[in-house]
Amino acid sequence: MDCAALEKLVSEDRSQAPSDALVLTSVRETSDRSEQYLERAVEAIETLDRHRLYRILGDASVEMSGPEFRHQLVVPLLATIGARWQEGSLRIVHEHMATHVIRSFLTIPRSRGDRSRAPRMVITTPPGQYHEIGALMAAAVAEEMGWDVFYLGTSLPAEEIAAAVRQTGARAVALSLCYRESDSHVLDEMLRLRTLVDSDIPVFVGGNAVHALRERFVDAGITCPEDLAGFRAALQTALTV
Repeated sequence: MDCAALEKLVSEDRSQAPSDALVLTSVRETSDRSEQYLERAVEAIETLDRHRLYRILGDASVEMSGPEFRHQLVVPLLATIGARWQEGSLRIVHEHMATHVIRSFLTIPRSRGDRSRAPRMVITTPPGQYHEIGALMAAAVAEEMGWDVFYLGTSLPAEEIAAAVRQTGARAVALSLCYRESDSHVLDEMLRLRTLVDSDIPVFVGGNAVHALRERFVDAGITCPEDLAGFRAALQTALTV
């Protein structure tokens, strides 16, 4: 291939590839869109307008991809609710209403198709952990990646989780931790779960309460992804093992 042909190929490639300016514009537009949905959702929560909140989440889910919806709207929304509750500008009733709407929205039946041959995963929370939004988002991520998810609700002891893993033939377990009031109890349950489940079955744990226990979990062979993107990457690795 002569120099003229090479120059032509390079020129064509440049003309077809998006410019840096276009990429930055797309990122900025996505961020602006997410911020707008977030502001509208917070306003709906402040006025206890659950119907408006449901419409906002519905509109966002249509306009945004699944990962974008969770990372750039649901996660920041939950963080905002928590911060506003701690500072006193939102009441418990606001948090309960928002959690109910988000939970009902995330549990809308999805078209899953035939997953009889898909790898199975058990998702739940340990005893005393009743906040399930994180677990539901983890379930959504796993389903998007082709896993057959057995979502078991909240607050299950290690023995019950292990029994579910064995009976379903699950290849992975994921749990969400949000509360820190009973760190020692949660740690005991998680360590017991790790011993009850076969060593080749990965146990994932995520959530706001993980940070303080991360070293103990990692030492016990429990994987602690930093966020949903890290969870997605860990699941991809698990699929290739």
